[in-house]
Amino acid sequence: MNSIKHKVVVLSGKGGVGKTMIAANVAYELSNMGYAVGLLDADINNGTIGHVLGVTDQQPKVVDDKLVPVQVTPHLKVMAMDLVTEETDTPLIIKKDAKKKVIDQYTRNIAWGDLDFLIVDPPTGIGETVSEIVEAVGPKATLIVTTPQEIALKKTKKAITFARKHDLLVIGLVENVSSVSCPECGTELLPKNETTAEYIAMEMGIPYLGSIPFSEKFIQAGNEGHPLTEAAAHTDAFEKFKNVVRFVKIFLEG
Repeated sequence: MNSIKHKVVVLSGKGGVGKTMIAANVAYELSNMGYAVGLLDADINNGTIGHVLGVTDQQPKVVDDKLVPVQVTPHLKVMAMDLVTEETDTPLIIKKDAKKKVIDQYTRNIAWGDLDFLIVDPPTGIGETVSEIVEAVGPKATLIVTTPQEIALKKTKKAITFARKHDLLVIGLVENVSSVSCPECGTELLPKNETTAEYIAMEMGIPYLGSIPFSEKFIQAGNEGHPLTEAAAHTDAFEKFKNVVRFVKIFLEG
């Protein structure tokens, strides 16, 4: 992976915050800017990025004992477990003592070529498996995703601490599904918490990259396997998402 300029791992303290959707579409938007981008779904048990981007009908090739990622667009390559395993209702169970070896083999044997950015989407949480993925891939920076719920915000502080223990530069905190408005009257439906994502970012000394409101088009995009730039281009949520991508680009590239 020496020919990769920037490696960014997208973290969340808990599941259900939209981390994979953010990771996939950060990669897609960076590629739309003309950068050479790789997207690695590092969840070896439940990878879904192939579905999110609608490329599960494609499979990576093997050349010289290396996996060649699926070319989604001229500037975007993707590797995910749902591209190399058949979709079944049977879970893929890997014993703990074998998992590190599988992670090493999977993450190190991918022929990415020259990349400006590699966006890594690990499993949810900040446990041992995520730590092993960080060690195997060697990212230098992280983007952290949360939602406004109190439990998610508490876990976010742990994610930030995890990043610092692994010497990851924290690009910033993204608050996903920050608000949900009634489609008929516009009333805000989410209860307000005393603690906010913006406060957590300030308390922990990291940039707050803004909030992305709930959008039905985001849900539809993920279900149908379309990038947000195609499915939700004219929504307020997408405009706020693009601001996050611009910050990532400026933070790393200047």
